[in-house]
Amino acid sequence: MKKFLLPLLIVLGFVAGLSSCSSKTEISAVAYNDSLVVQQIAVVDATARLQEVLETYVKGDMQTMLGRMQGQINLSLAKSEAMGSYNNDASFKDATLTFIRTYQELAQDEYRRAVQLLSKPDSLYSPSDDAQVEKIYAEINMVTKEAADDYEKAQQTFALKYEYKPKAKNKK
Repeated sequence: MKKFLLPLLIVLGFVAGLSSCSSKTEISAVAYNDSLVVQQIAVVDATARLQEVLETYVKGDMQTMLGRMQGQINLSLAKSEAMGSYNNDASFKDATLTFIRTYQELAQDEYRRAVQLLSKPDSLYSPSDDAQVEKIYAEINMVTKEAADDYEKAQQTFALKYEYKPKAKNKK
């Protein structure tokens, strides 16, 4: 009996070890959601830091923060794109990518233009520049509100489908 028990235990141990190493670990819908939301929040936070610096009118600081925002966008895009789908469902991942790409477009266009205008010396900054900045800010606010609404709907749909409740967001 001992002759068969030891080899059997060795084989069972080997099989158990092999299966635990080779099996793909499934993450929960909540963990999948959270992984994508972390990237969305990182982009929003980088944007908020840029907006704070825009109020200083310091050219170097504004350009630096715009660059950091663009860097965070690129990083968040890469991390989000690297995520697989959840149960063959990429809808929430796609919504995250769409959200981040919206901010990427804003950084390349509206935010870049705002930094250019706000970087002008006081002697060259005109009332028409101020009107343009206000128009840019209104466009940014409209686009980001729409993007946030669409993202929240996609998150709610994903949560409903996979039967979990997303964490409440803190309103700033």
